[in-house]
Amino acid sequence: MDSWLDFFKLIVTFLLGGMGAAIALKVRLPSAYLLGPILMVSAYQVFVNDLIDKPGWLRLIIQIAAGIVIGTNFAEVSIQMLKKLIKPALSVALIMVIGGLTVGTILNKITGIEIITSILSTTPGGQGEMILLAEGAGAYTEKVLILQLLRSQTVLLVMLPICKVVLHMRGSKLAKGEQ
Repeated sequence: MDSWLDFFKLIVTFLLGGMGAAIALKVRLPSAYLLGPILMVSAYQVFVNDLIDKPGWLRLIIQIAAGIVIGTNFAEVSIQMLKKLIKPALSVALIMVIGGLTVGTILNKITGIEIITSILSTTPGGQGEMILLAEGAGAYTEKVLILQLLRSQTVLLVMLPICKVVLHMRGSKLAKGEQ
């Protein structure tokens, strides 16, 4: 009986996740396939009822799927482009890592949030990847998720208007495809 209840909760979880993604797409939320299911499933659990616990096999499948998606982004063109961009890419990566460590340490000192959670919460990166990394590192996934969502949504809200202003000031050369 208990296994049937777990199976039912799993089905409800997937249905809620699908509905969340569809609604997020419809209202044009950024990161709709990640943010929509998070909001829908979280809201259900907070306001209605608990769903399934995080089964280890599901986490493993999601990590494999994320690895496949990330891996398929690379192609021969990417390698050729990487040769041209290796120095700027390494510079940016180093600055981002140092920035994430610095801001994470400050967050840890100010709020008392454990150091690994603070660092993963403030390190720039894809939300899904940082959450998977938090799971693997033993950080508080929920805290990382909330702080990463706030970080990324704030960046999206602030950077879009700034980019529009910069493009307008430069005569929209980038918008026209000129370099």
